[in-house]
Amino acid sequence: MKIGEILTGNKKYTVTKKVTPGDRPNANIYLCADSNGQEYIAKHFYKQRPMPNVAYGKKNHYGRRRDGSRSIFAEIQAKSNTYDFLINHLDRFKHNGKWVIILQYIKGYTFDDFIKRNKSDLLIVKSAVVELAKTLVIWHNNEFAHGDPHLDNCMIQQTDSGDLKVWLIDYCQLHHKDFRYCQKYECFRSNKERRIKEDLINNTGHFGKGFRTGLVELENELGFGNVLSELFDMHYIR
Repeated sequence: MKIGEILTGNKKYTVTKKVTPGDRPNANIYLCADSNGQEYIAKHFYKQRPMPNVAYGKKNHYGRRRDGSRSIFAEIQAKSNTYDFLINHLDRFKHNGKWVIILQYIKGYTFDDFIKRNKSDLLIVKSAVVELAKTLVIWHNNEFAHGDPHLDNCMIQQTDSGDLKVWLIDYCQLHHKDFRYCQKYECFRSNKERRIKEDLINNTGHFGKGFRTGLVELENELGFGNVLSELFDMHYIR
């Protein structure tokens, strides 16, 4: 995909910028805009076709590029139309023989980057951690688990009023009790809290280590002691 190319789905989008450096193993991420200048994310599965289910081990449905597959995209799109804390999944089509999905654009910084940029302002850092905890409470109380929990899959957006808002992004491994493969692999049936607990601390060796684990690593790296993880625990109340 090239800058300036026109993508044609439900409407036309012009590619304006490549967001990810180099070529990623699963998909490249671009910024694009429609004819009104509204910006979106285009996720281009340029290398291999998306697959809804590539199981790694028993009772699991981990697999890369899942959100680009027809069935998974449709499930996520339906949920994103219902729950305002989910990134909207707007369009899916082929471009030069490869699949592209169009997503809501969240302008901001990844959580890890935001904390490092603001490490000298403990008040802002604490506010970001509280918002992460509250966001995860909303997700988990509505029976969603992210499935690839690391701090680069969190975006921090500053609202017009100056408040911080945390979004979880990249739903390739998203879990919900209604989803077909979550039902097949009993993600919530045999142990309803299993996927949710893995969002916090994930010792399976698959994908992210957990959002809380990421906070512990970050606070150790920046010399914050236990400040971030203890604050998270205070506000992750379900």
